[in-house]
Amino acid sequence: MTETSKIFCCPNADTTFISSDDVAFKIHSMHLTSHSVGFANSQNILDVTEPVHLPERSGVLEILFQFIEPPSEAANYHQPSMIDLDDRLFFEVAEAAEKYIVYGAMNTCLTRMDQMPADYPFEVLNHCTKHGYPDLADQAAEESIKLPLRKAASKITCPDTLRKWLVYYDEWREAGKSAVALFEKKNSRKCRIWANIYTAYLRKLGTDPTAIDTVPKFSLNEFNVECKLKASGCNCKLVQYNKEWPWQEELANIIDEIPSFSGVSIDEVTESEEGEGEE
Repeated sequence: MTETSKIFCCPNADTTFISSDDVAFKIHSMHLTSHSVGFANSQNILDVTEPVHLPERSGVLEILFQFIEPPSEAANYHQPSMIDLDDRLFFEVAEAAEKYIVYGAMNTCLTRMDQMPADYPFEVLNHCTKHGYPDLADQAAEESIKLPLRKAASKITCPDTLRKWLVYYDEWREAGKSAVALFEKKNSRKCRIWANIYTAYLRKLGTDPTAIDTVPKFSLNEFNVECKLKASGCNCKLVQYNKEWPWQEELANIIDEIPSFSGVSIDEVTESEEGEGEE
């Protein structure tokens, strides 16, 4: 049996929407046309007299419609806050806002999403790639590189986005090889302290490919051994005096050469692979 929303229940409303879980929302069409391009351009929705069924659940529509039609003045109307929403509900609202082009909700969702790449990188990446927000997609993609490949396989919902992400991941992996090669050139093979520093760097890169220029810092009292090299040129002295690594700029240059996620071209990679196959 269909229930009626306790917020959107005005008997004079001329448009009724039914959610996927059978909740009716009574909305005035004049608010739809002034606050939502998506609904305003859907004459098949605005011209019908029968209730319109939408695929979104009531929890999503209840939030979305608050950006379109204000409840009664007694409700002390404010647009709903996105900050405390559970993550699943938030991304559903964000998707619905884009689908129906509800600008107020779109902007509010993006404001919160800007703070979310570190905690929800794949969800932000999916949304921003699909709806054309490349800067935020780039932030989310870089955060996502730190996570296991199996998470990308399960959480990136668009096949083309997954292909692009794998190419992007490979760019970071190749950059990591270059960084290790540079680090290896600086390796003082006879110094056990330096060997520990080098091992820590490799371990860090193994868990976080974006840590190319994050060289581990130590104090000498962390080691139970002394440098056997008397020459002051041993790289472990950099730890002792806490100086900048002389090749820090070279590591930064390696990172600068990695394309942004939005700059990755799947077509170029495909053409290159086809050419290799022909040879």
